Amino acid sequence: MQITKFTVALLTAVSGASAGCYSGGESGHFGSGLTGANSLSLVCSYLQGTYRANEQRHTCVKDNKGIRWDFTLKKLGDGSRKMETDECENGFGKETFGCEYGGDSSYTNWEYKADPQNGECTSTTG
Repeated sequence: MQITKFTVALLTAVSGASAGCYSGGESGHFGSGLTGANSLSLVCSYLQGTYRANEQRHTCVKDNKGIRWDFTLKKLGDGSRKMETDECENGFGKETFGCEYGGDSSYTNWEYKADPQNGECTSTTG
């Protein structure tokens, strides 16, 4: 386990990414409930598309364990860029499957936030 944490930290430093798992809050059970109809595939279908500079979009899903997940994706920097499903799933996968309590990461073009919570979604997209 320590080797894995070291490897993630090293890869984050080398890639220039800013990443972090939240240290507490509602457990997302490492994303184990984000399967089937409530998968990252669904999340990313809501969030894909072309983003303008600093544009941010949000969606919420309730996973198969009854945990509400709030997802926020923000385009960093100037210009516009298209978010594809594969890139979205890869980015959010680090925050859901790699972090017990969710987390956030910033890369060259994108900021990803995945936050598990109690309660119901108030909207699916926004």
